[in-house]
Amino acid sequence: MKTKIFAALITLVCVVSFLAANASAAFATNEVGLSAYVNVGKNISLDQAATAYKIIEDRTSTYIIGIVEVPNANDYEQPHVYTSSDGWVMAYYAKERPRALIMPWGQFDKNNPDTSLMSNTRLEEALSAVSTIVGVAYSSIKPNTKYYDFQYPEANGLTLIAESRATNGVDSFRFRVPNEYLLYDASWAYYSYDSYNYNGPSYFVLDGNYLSGTNGVISHTSLSDGGNLVDERYFGTISALTKDVLHKGDIGYTAWTTDEGSSNIAIVLIYKQP
Repeated sequence: MKTKIFAALITLVCVVSFLAANASAAFATNEVGLSAYVNVGKNISLDQAATAYKIIEDRTSTYIIGIVEVPNANDYEQPHVYTSSDGWVMAYYAKERPRALIMPWGQFDKNNPDTSLMSNTRLEEALSAVSTIVGVAYSSIKPNTKYYDFQYPEANGLTLIAESRATNGVDSFRFRVPNEYLLYDASWAYYSYDSYNYNGPSYFVLDGNYLSGTNGVISHTSLSDGGNLVDERYFGTISALTKDVLHKGDIGYTAWTTDEGSSNIAIVLIYKQP
């Protein structure tokens, strides 16, 4: 089945208002990259909120910082979450991590992903986990969720582009960054499941070139071993992305079997538009 490219647009705010009233969140300007935050509408019991965390790295009488697990994410992909007793919850990735980690692969069928069904980013999945634990349905506060990139405070736009290939072959897509946009950051996250390397690996190529990502890997393959279903993930940044040029992405998949597995790519652009 040939899938279609999916693109999501997210507005970034230029001011994180709750930080001014929360001295405990001052760490964010030095440590945090892309974030999503929301107020649950009531004071939060930190004892209750703590049960949503896999790892607690810092806790005081007014806040908790640590890792909250989201589906189908390895340790590197798991987001951090800051929860304050006055109702604020902020999920984020450290500034050095690719923004494309927000793509929530766990929301889709590994064998036949339909990215158009995406409901929340990974950051929102983490917000949802905490809000649910403290008794607030995330769906009721989701419209109040805001995104902010602490390293690019003037950025006001984020575009997430995703493409999947679930059968043998190659799909292609194209995108362009308008010349009038100020592009701050471009990153990617590749995920493949149950691909086979006998006739060629699964891969992603941008403008005819493999992207060098995790540990310098450029050939992306989730080679199954003896029929065991495995996955493989790579991440990185795109150091030079020429504006006003039509860029072409090619995503290929070679299956171990005829009906299982997929090859998937997400690209995230952070920018300021006029």
